[in-house]
Order: sequence, then C-alpha cells, then structure tokens
Amino acid sequence: MKKYLLYFLCTLTSFASTAQFTFRGIVVDENKMPIPGVTIALDKNVQVALTSNDGLFSFEHAAQNFSLYFSHVSFIAKTLEVNGPLPDTIILRSNNELLEETIVKAFERNSSSTNTAAAITVLS
Repeated sequence: MKKYLLYFLCTLTSFASTAQFTFRGIVVDENKMPIPGVTIALDKNVQVALTSNDGLFSFEHAAQNFSLYFSHVSFIAKTLEVNGPLPDTIILRSNNELLEETIVKAFERNSSSTNTAAAITVLS
C-alpha cells in the first residue's frame, strides 16, 4: 500500500511541475491599431511568440511569474512583469526618432587582387 501511495504522489508531483499556462493577447499602438511582427521574449533571451498580422499572440509557459519583453523596430521596447494573468492588450508607443543619414560601404576582392569600392549615402 505504501508503495502505491508513493507512486501516486510522485506521479502527481510530476504532472504539477509540467503544467503549462496559455497566455494570449494583442499588441496595439497608441491609436489602438494592431501591430504585426512584434517579437515577444522571456527575460530578453528566449523568443516565445511573434504577433500575427492582426497583432495577436499566444504562447505557453510553465510559470505564471516572469517578465516579457516586447520589441519592434518602429516602436519603443517595453518590459512587462507578469505575476498572474497577462493583460489582454499591450500598448506600445511609437519611436519617432529618425536616422539622419545611413552610409553603406561594400568592397569586393577579386582574383586579380584589386579592390572595387562602392559607397551609397541615403538621406531620409
């Protein structure tokens, strides 16, 4: 009887430790428009989701207490500490910082050991 009780407790503990919680939501801008292509990462390291064209995301995680990092090239990155349920809507602010100038340089080395250089300046 003790052997069966011990087996039952071990099995119950293993199920509890592998429980997965599903987190769903939408990422929008200040105007409540969905943002496609937002990268969602756990603690800035492990990517867990990418938003769809409608700004929707869904992922599973074993814990309810963690931090999420939302990033997109056109928006200011946001870190959200999750201690229980995740908010349904995540709002990112636009990044209005523009680059003044971009310089692209390329070199090609061919068999005759001469270098060909090219430079392009893009003003925005």
